[in-house]
Amino acid sequence: MRIVQALGSSGRGGAERFFIRLAKAFHARNIPQALLMRRKAWAAEYLENAGIPVQTAWFAGRFDIITRAKYRRTLGALHATVAINWMPHAVAACPQGPWVKVARIGKCYPPGTFASCDHLIANSPRIAAYIEEQGWPQSRLSLIPNFVPDNIATPARRAAFNTPEDAPLIVWLGRMTRDKGPDIAVRALASVPQAYLWIAGGGPYEDAVKELAAQMGLSARIRFLGWRDDVHALLKAADLFVRTSRSEGIGYVLEALSNGVPVISARSVDAARVIANGETGLLVEKDEPAALAQALNTLIASRDLAGRLALAGKAHFQANFCEETVIRMYLDLCRRLKEEYAWRTDALLKTSSRAPNPAPA
Repeated sequence: MRIVQALGSSGRGGAERFFIRLAKAFHARNIPQALLMRRKAWAAEYLENAGIPVQTAWFAGRFDIITRAKYRRTLGALHATVAINWMPHAVAACPQGPWVKVARIGKCYPPGTFASCDHLIANSPRIAAYIEEQGWPQSRLSLIPNFVPDNIATPARRAAFNTPEDAPLIVWLGRMTRDKGPDIAVRALASVPQAYLWIAGGGPYEDAVKELAAQMGLSARIRFLGWRDDVHALLKAADLFVRTSRSEGIGYVLEALSNGVPVISARSVDAARVIANGETGLLVEKDEPAALAQALNTLIASRDLAGRLALAGKAHFQANFCEETVIRMYLDLCRRLKEEYAWRTDALLKTSSRAPNPAPA
């Protein structure tokens, strides 16, 4: 089994971070793989610094014949059996051949985006349901969640961010857009007077959130940390984690659960798949700062409840979203696809063997 993974994005979001995790996990298990990524991408630099070789291309769209040619050479050199494509630009660049063309999907793309693929991987039940609603055959669709690797991070020092050791500490992580709802966390903080809030991330909504914090007189209790690569250290220092997204997805909920941090999340289909309300975390109505503030005050006032939620959440994570479980799902799928599409490889080999030899010069 030989796998090529192609990332058609230069961003720094959840998909890119999980691409890195999966690539590192395959590398650690000596799974033959090649990684093809957009030039100057943050993820490419990260993997190279980790000692994992990558190849780069433009991924400029369906008319980018240079990237398509390089992709074909990469697949041929590895004798790849499966090509896993991340983002539409990677799908557009992936040529047809004896390999199985797969797309890993983490959001609801327009119908037809992945029509050229043999198989799709959805990372949530909501996305899987959406794909099926578009008429995609269930037999060519797999649901495989993201995982969070084991970590041995040391808690971040609160003093480094001018935060009292005895203050309840809330952490918010993610790209700062309105859809992610960092403003909701700020508004809720106004009704949780004893707590501090760390906001780690960046994006187009950052200035607006900082202005809101200043207008509400909360700047003294909020720390804007920017993009961070030490999210586990931040979470280990936290008392509570909040996900305030106005849209779907689960953000950094798995990271919080893996670190034994009590989670309060805006209610959504995806969040409810991970969090059983009152058992492994708390769910509140989205876009309602008052409901979030009430949940925060409840857990701050009851350490026993917060502790029970944290323990149950971590157990749920370990049973369903740990690295070994998810990697096994990916490898089992790749083996199955290799067997299911063996007929195509055999047919192409037979066609190639019947082709006439070129006439001598």
